Amino acid sequence: MILRPVLMPIAASAAQSPADHVAEQSRYARLALAECARICRAPENGWLKDANGVPQPNDGWHWSIAHTREWAAAVVSREPAGIDLEKIRPRREGVFESVASANEWQGVGERSWDSFFRMWTAKEAVLKANGKGIGWLLECVFLEITSSVHCTLRFRNRDWHVEHFLFSDHVAAVTCNDVMVQWQMSESSQTELTRHRAKG
Repeated sequence: MILRPVLMPIAASAAQSPADHVAEQSRYARLALAECARICRAPENGWLKDANGVPQPNDGWHWSIAHTREWAAAVVSREPAGIDLEKIRPRREGVFESVASANEWQGVGERSWDSFFRMWTAKEAVLKANGKGIGWLLECVFLEITSSVHCTLRFRNRDWHVEHFLFSDHVAAVTCNDVMVQWQMSESSQTELTRHRAKG
């Protein structure tokens, strides 16, 4: 099996109100989901959430979506999967402890905004695959970095492998236990994809 998560730029108007912009972000996340479903030959419709906002399986397909102000992301899979997406930017210093323990940060080797958002998105992806929210961040434990784009985490006595994708000042993370990941960029984003591959 191959995971084909989709990343899509959000072309929002600067004239939009904050509420309209949030609605537009959600709309693009659903567009990314529709594109991902098409690529994976999953159902076109029927992607529903329960009363708590947790995505429900659709004819055996699991799904997850995410967005920032500038990008949307989605993944569908035959196994539980989660995806997260963040723009790399400075935050208040105290947030490091809210995401991971001192031992986890020691394993990462540094406290930078790049490492912070890789940790955050990896944990969020794993929690989404388990139908949990950010209140469980410290229960999801970062174990090790296994390559420049892969890491392993543990949640509820199960190890989860995560792959990262860095692009356009953003980092995306998707759970990828024992499967290959082929990131899909929308057509208008091919320049960013080419740039990422060139960095190798």
